[in-house]
Amino acid sequence: MSRPTRSASRVAGAGFTLIEMLVALLILGIMAALGYGSYRAARLSADRTEASLKRSREIEFGMRVIVQDLAETVPRPVRDILGVSRMAAVQGTGGVGTLSATTDSGLGANSSMSFATQSFNSQSFKSDSSTSGTGWELGGGSNSNIAPIIVLTRMGWSNTAGEQRGGLQRVSYGLVDDVLKRSYQMNLDTVQGNKPVVQDLFTGVKAIQLRYLDNNQTWQNQWPPPGGLQSSAVTQSPALGQSTNGVPTPIAPQSSTAIQSESISDNLSMRPVAVELIIEFKDWGKVRRLVEVAG
Repeated sequence: MSRPTRSASRVAGAGFTLIEMLVALLILGIMAALGYGSYRAARLSADRTEASLKRSREIEFGMRVIVQDLAETVPRPVRDILGVSRMAAVQGTGGVGTLSATTDSGLGANSSMSFATQSFNSQSFKSDSSTSGTGWELGGGSNSNIAPIIVLTRMGWSNTAGEQRGGLQRVSYGLVDDVLKRSYQMNLDTVQGNKPVVQDLFTGVKAIQLRYLDNNQTWQNQWPPPGGLQSSAVTQSPALGQSTNGVPTPIAPQSSTAIQSESISDNLSMRPVAVELIIEFKDWGKVRRLVEVAG
């Protein structure tokens, strides 16, 4: 009778009790919770790093495109859509939106600076289909007619496909909601039915400021400057010509109409020496570029 009792006691002592199982499960749950928390934190950090790198590449690429367009500006005015008048090679406003006041930039620590988009005789960004082919159309957005911030003629348009076009390109930039858009057309001079190609450069744009340095080393808030580019007038004496009888005769001075026409042509072809660009993003703050215009 004693042998079965000893065997039963050995079998009963070889297993785990309910309390031991519960303690083991509790320890396993705590370790799993700690491990999942660490994994989740590492995953969130990796996602934030990836998003930051993606945003950095977006801003870097867009700024490189804008800087290249500004640096390669050429003095080539274009005809309007009716072919009646010409538009300046560079037409730019002071920007759009309100820049936040900072102390570490060249803007000073004054109150915030506001720049409203100024209008000029040029194509406009359009988002309604009824105006397709008549200007620079941009899709989306609540605004149906948004004036461009800057329009310019640039060189260096690559043509690897061998299309029937030149190497000059008319480029326009506009801010639709918080997206900065770049637009260009296949033809340099605007024609009917010419649909522009629109590219989104930036998202989350809060404000844009542009300034233009003229030949007198003066910063202008728009281009061409109000009243045109004034040059110092030089008064010349009438030149003397040789008549048939040997008596020198004065040559008639150039007419005022011709001088005015030449001045207008110079103003249309004139480019700034440099352009200062400041873009403030909602998440990255301000990015500033000082671009020297070639030539």
